[in-house]
Amino acid sequence: MAKYFKSRELPTILLAIVAGSVAGLIAAGTVFPLMLLGTLGALYLFYLRTEFGVAALVFMTYINLSDILIKYHGFPSIAKIYIPLMVLLLGFQWLRHGRRPWLPATGLLVLAIYSVLLLLSFFYAADDQLLSAGFLNYSKNLTIALILALLVSTPSHFRVVLWSIIAGALILGTLSVFKYLTRDLANDFGGFAQATALYWHQGQLNFRMKGSIGDPNVFAQVMLIAVPIAFERMLSEKMWLLKLTAGCTLLLSIATIMLTYSRGGLVVLVMIASIALFKLRAHRKLLIIGALLAVVALPLLPAGYVDRVTSAAPVVGLNVEESQRADSSTRMRVNLMTVAWKMFLDHPLLGVGYNNYETHYQKYAMVHDLNRVGSDLSAHSLYLEIAAERGVIGLLSLGLLLFYLGRVSLHGWRAMKQAGFSSHADMIAGLAVGFLAYLLAAILLHDAYPRYLWMLVGLVLAVPGMIRNTLPRREEMA
Repeated sequence: MAKYFKSRELPTILLAIVAGSVAGLIAAGTVFPLMLLGTLGALYLFYLRTEFGVAALVFMTYINLSDILIKYHGFPSIAKIYIPLMVLLLGFQWLRHGRRPWLPATGLLVLAIYSVLLLLSFFYAADDQLLSAGFLNYSKNLTIALILALLVSTPSHFRVVLWSIIAGALILGTLSVFKYLTRDLANDFGGFAQATALYWHQGQLNFRMKGSIGDPNVFAQVMLIAVPIAFERMLSEKMWLLKLTAGCTLLLSIATIMLTYSRGGLVVLVMIASIALFKLRAHRKLLIIGALLAVVALPLLPAGYVDRVTSAAPVVGLNVEESQRADSSTRMRVNLMTVAWKMFLDHPLLGVGYNNYETHYQKYAMVHDLNRVGSDLSAHSLYLEIAAERGVIGLLSLGLLLFYLGRVSLHGWRAMKQAGFSSHADMIAGLAVGFLAYLLAAILLHDAYPRYLWMLVGLVLAVPGMIRNTLPRREEMA
């Protein structure tokens, strides 16, 4: 009688079949077989160690690898290949462990409400092509969030994923600081250390780091995510090598945020530093060391940094002459936000349609006598962008999502603390503060790179499953 194979043997059988096919393709001289074989090998490795596959997805997302490979190296989109592979991996895990993927019903309901309300734009948006492109991008990002939420199922997986963010920040921060120290503006290091000339100050050319993103303000926002995560791991890890790595990443991330010359990034950095001070109230030695490092770092600030940071101050006043002295980028940002606000006032309930701000910008800028530009721009604020494009309905759906995620984070932190898993609770807290930093920076930044937002959403959505798989074991042990 034939013996049926077990579910855990399925990937090996499939890999053997496809590997044989690939070997034949190699013999025939077909293009890309080695790349395909490498992908299959990675998939098999990720099947054996799921956390590596998830960590690779987070790492590639954090350093913006897919866009860099497309723009700088002519590669096809690896996201289009990798995401389906992760879905396949999710199915393998279901077969391997006999457990179906799980998410709390409330979380699924919140995501469903958010998605359905976003779909309302198809009934009234002026530009269907922009709307369709935006919704397709949203669908991809939501898929990433769900993959992370379903596959990051244990504290060990969660820890590895957080370290993948730290690894990404360490690489980007090292390249940015090295580029600044060498003053090598021409070398983009394969696209991962982009920069733009800022101005001359006392005979020295200053430039703003754009990292792998291509926008200094968004790059600062991305680096802000890693600051509290690296800080938490520096305090919580047991191995000194890991502590040192997290500490170096923390310093490099802070330095890189300064090198972006992002004023919003600096404000958010000060805010999360205040949270860190509260955390360090019982660590007097670390407080003293941190204060000394801050004093030593003051003379090392980039030339003209203070002038750049304070250049936006006149805009917030009421004096017209002072406002005219503000730098052009700040005035343009105010104009973009003003247009978004005017759109919201004209379409308060549903907005002008998802991803349709650009379509209406020029008209509103002309009517309200604001500076107009040659190409359409975005609202330069996530919340004003949603208000303009999706109205009160969109703001409420975002508020519901963020409220749920905040509640999940707080509940997860408390549950782990009460069960005696302080290190696990601290990991949740580090991620939550990183998410908060991203959201605070989004006050002055539109949703140009939504994949980061949904990556964070997916990791927070993983917390209930992680608790579900951890705390029962604790009770059994007790």
